Amino acid sequence: MSSAGKIPLIDLQKQYAAIAGELEADVLEVLRSCAYVAGKRVAAFEREFAEAHQVRQCAAVGTGTDALHLILWALDFRPGDEALVPVNTYIATAEAVCLRGARPVFVDHDRFYNLAVEQLAARVTPKTRAVMAVHLYGQPARLDEILAFAKPRGLAVIEDCAQA
Repeated sequence: MSSAGKIPLIDLQKQYAAIAGELEADVLEVLRSCAYVAGKRVAAFEREFAEAHQVRQCAAVGTGTDALHLILWALDFRPGDEALVPVNTYIATAEAVCLRGARPVFVDHDRFYNLAVEQLAARVTPKTRAVMAVHLYGQPARLDEILAFAKPRGLAVIEDCAQA
């Protein structure tokens, strides 16, 4: 098929042209300051993100895996601890649990490929410390139901919003 017969998925050139001036100025500022990690731009992002989400603090990290690992570290996850994770997710969800020496316990998915809340109770053990909800394929996890399940059991709920 010739290129004339193809339907473009997205016109990134048009999108770029709309923000090129502002984007290029910001990129040059970062390049000239050599503040690739941390710096005033990251501090401003953290402050604005925290305000937008009505929380006291925000910490920017390099990857979603880093974020999940740091959350589990802050929750003092240790070898032998367990976290309930959906079977259908990116590897980082279970990987972060393993990085802490803990064990991911996989829970089947619902019709939207998110965590099947009705199957959580069957997967909980005395070693379970958290439920990791992943908003997947633009479909939100059933967070209200997950919180209602986890709270009375003293389980932490961790949201992985990377694919939200």
